[in-house]
Amino acid sequence: MHKKHPIDTKDFAERLLNNFKEATLILGEDLYIHKVNRVLCKYFRMDPEDIVGHHISVLVKNQCATQEVLSFVDDILSPASPPTAQRRLRYDDDETGRRNLSVQGRR
Repeated sequence: MHKKHPIDTKDFAERLLNNFKEATLILGEDLYIHKVNRVLCKYFRMDPEDIVGHHISVLVKNQCATQEVLSFVDDILSPASPPTAQRRLRYDDDETGRRNLSVQGRR
């Protein structure tokens, strides 16, 4: 008889998230970030502790992009929207200049 071991869902979620090849985060309806993967941290050149627990605006430096992200999140959370959506945003980075950021969301 095999003894069942409970699955550590927190550890499993962390490993799963870090296996994604795309920059990924888990965002609450309050727009605070709950989890991020390594790819996202590398993309924004930030440590996880500087992102997790903070408002989504920590990832977007200029006000225009912040408004675009907030609008996108509102669209995703709307009951009238499809369960997934995608949008391309412009992102200004002091080191690399302006670049495109492809954002996908899922309710």
